[in-house]
Amino acid sequence: MLLYKVRGAQCFEDLRTFNGIVYQTFKQACFAHGLLDDDKKWHEALAEAETWALSINLRYMFSTMLMFSEITDPVNLWERHWRTMVDDLQYRVRQEPRDNNVQLSDEDIKEWGLQEIEHMPEPSFRSFSHITNRLIREELDYDDSKEKQSFHTYFNGLNDDQLAVYNTIVQAYERKCGGLFFVNGGRTVHSYFKIPFDLDETSSCPINVNTDLAKLIQEASLIIWDEAPMMHQYGFETVSKTLKDFLY
Repeated sequence: MLLYKVRGAQCFEDLRTFNGIVYQTFKQACFAHGLLDDDKKWHEALAEAETWALSINLRYMFSTMLMFSEITDPVNLWERHWRTMVDDLQYRVRQEPRDNNVQLSDEDIKEWGLQEIEHMPEPSFRSFSHITNRLIREELDYDDSKEKQSFHTYFNGLNDDQLAVYNTIVQAYERKCGGLFFVNGGRTVHSYFKIPFDLDETSSCPINVNTDLAKLIQEASLIIWDEAPMMHQYGFETVSKTLKDFLY
């Protein structure tokens, strides 16, 4: 890459020189020339996560980025965000008996943080998509205890017909056999599936397969279609084509 960019180079050092600065590696020189993508989106992802995630979550996020992403300068990424990744470690030391006044140096904390990252369980690509996908994070952002309480309240109020519908759907979900059920309630599908209002046999949902919305749909185990009988046949066919694009 540099051979095409740097004219008149007579040695390797010339290739690693840009604007009078001799870079230590060819990769750094390529980055200086603007030949490589920068890590702006990864810095932004960590900066956003710093507003809500715990330090252990940030360390996990950093490790998954290293494993599954093309990070141009991982050292710089660490140097700019390490403090929020290790914020819990100093507190952990102070919680130990007789150590509440201990102050670790920045270098000690950084070394400890890197050791914590090194010994973390190996992340999966699926967990990485959950961390970096805003839509998935929003859907998973709920209070377990409150949801359980709401479930028991509503479940205990079901009549016989409603209970039969509930059991049918839950059994289909647990057995992973799928099914088509007509029920009342829920949320419209237009906002998620972006179903066109003017439908015909050629209609399609304008969702790119690589977007956060597509990944959210892929993660769904159950889709309840609100007021389905009011939807035109082409609406179902449009969504069906979209799901086939995502899932097969």
